Amino acid sequence: MLCALLHPPRLRPLVSKGPSWENRAKVKIQKPEAVYAAYNIGADSAAVKAMESAGMSKAEIAGRGIPQHGAQWPDGIDSFEERWPELSLFKKYRAYLGAKWGNKALVIVPVQENQKMPALMRPFVDMYFVYDADALLVKAN
Repeated sequence: MLCALLHPPRLRPLVSKGPSWENRAKVKIQKPEAVYAAYNIGADSAAVKAMESAGMSKAEIAGRGIPQHGAQWPDGIDSFEERWPELSLFKKYRAYLGAKWGNKALVIVPVQENQKMPALMRPFVDMYFVYDADALLVKAN
């Protein structure tokens, strides 16, 4: 008891849930082949600035700062050989605009919105794709 009085309990840091996608513009993927299969978004200062402007916290941006590559994607699309035949199905992902910079856009593909995708394309965590911006149709909220 005395120990608790002398040393107040440490508060755990808040864990980021990731960017809120519910209030973001919906995105329709028009040209699935325009996805960047390998893109180090954390090394792109314009991308980081765009994510900050889009309201993402430093923790959320740091979470996206890891290089984007197929190994972080579901088993059915984690390599070019598996992804290429399934590209047309990328149009069926329910997705949201995370941020836009230059001619690129960060697309959020939430788990709970994509449970009806084929099993090998279904995200197990929210996925983030970098696309050419002109490959997307951005719908107003």
